[in-house]
Amino acid sequence: DILSDPIDNAFGAQGTSGESNPEFNVYVTGSSGRDNIIPTYYVGSGNINNANSSSILSGIGNQIISASDEAATESSIVTGTNNTISGSHNSIIGAGSGNKILFTGLAGVIAGQNNTIGYTTSNIGQASNGVIISGVSNTMLTGIASIIGAGQNNELDGSESAIVAGNRNIIDGGNGIFIGAGNRNKISGSSAMDESSIVGGNGNLLSGSYSFIGGGQSNKLSGSYNAILGGRNNLNDSSTRED
Repeated sequence: DILSDPIDNAFGAQGTSGESNPEFNVYVTGSSGRDNIIPTYYVGSGNINNANSSSILSGIGNQIISASDEAATESSIVTGTNNTISGSHNSIIGAGSGNKILFTGLAGVIAGQNNTIGYTTSNIGQASNGVIISGVSNTMLTGIASIIGAGQNNELDGSESAIVAGNRNIIDGGNGIFIGAGNRNKISGSSAMDESSIVGGNGNLLSGSYSFIGGGQSNKLSGSYNAILGGRNNLNDSSTRED
């Protein structure tokens, strides 16, 4: 069984039970924080592992924790309330409330509220090098080197892709995919889908590689090498062009 035991004054242990190594963790509170946690992680053999080389600088109710099969190392929470880094390495939360980085590495949430990078179950490497700058309830699940700028309820599941802002925009698969802004726009397809974009608009749907929707409302585009510049209720489902 796993027992989480809060460590007073930022200092934990590493190695076998009872061996203290206070140089690994930093937990600065003073007048600027309280109720932050870097817990000890217990395994059945009696060994103790911690969020090694990690720091919580201020805030309330923040925690950096190792999970059942992934240690949290070299990560930081600067400030904020109830932010969590779990099972992740070399990651950072700058500020905000209720933000989470889960089972990944080299990830960052700069600010905002209830933003999440990673899944709640272990699969180390998902969403690595991912960044959420700000916003509310944005989610980045998998992929490498992707970014959500702001907005709310946006969801990104792709590599080297970006959602700049907007509400309830979705990138589901692919590489080099871009949604600029707007409301309820979606780009979806296989993991092999490449370099398609929706700049803005409302309720636009795109599926295919090297394709583009500029804006408008309720436009649908499928296939590759296609474009809809704007307008409403336009449909382009032409076949993929062969080079």
